[in-house]
Amino acid sequence: MATEHFFLVCTVSLCNVNGTIIPPGNASRVILNGDTVYNLHCLQDIDKTNSYFFVFNNLGVSTPGRYRLLVKIFDIRTGFGPRGQALSSLYSDVFEILSPGRFKGLSVSTELMKNFRRQGILISLRPDKNSQ
Repeated sequence: MATEHFFLVCTVSLCNVNGTIIPPGNASRVILNGDTVYNLHCLQDIDKTNSYFFVFNNLGVSTPGRYRLLVKIFDIRTGFGPRGQALSSLYSDVFEILSPGRFKGLSVSTELMKNFRRQGILISLRPDKNSQ
């Protein structure tokens, strides 16, 4: 695997549905929880192929609503964040965070998540529905 890729980091920002970044809240109103910058991991995918992944294993949105994520990739050798130039960026599709009364529960973990966990990535796995 090419070692120059290990200088890449990925940042995530929470945006409204129009793509405007929602600034981080104060201590009483944090909307985006968890780490918003992660380094690159070389992992095997479910087909046992070595691939590169940014794994945001503790990212969450705490306030109900409709959002998008802005994802940017930087080379840390040239700087990142407000002073650096992103190598690439994209917006996620719009997603909805439900209120606790409307939330029906977590889905089961994907095979890719289970595979990452076997390789040492700390991911909380959900129990399979048929194993409960």
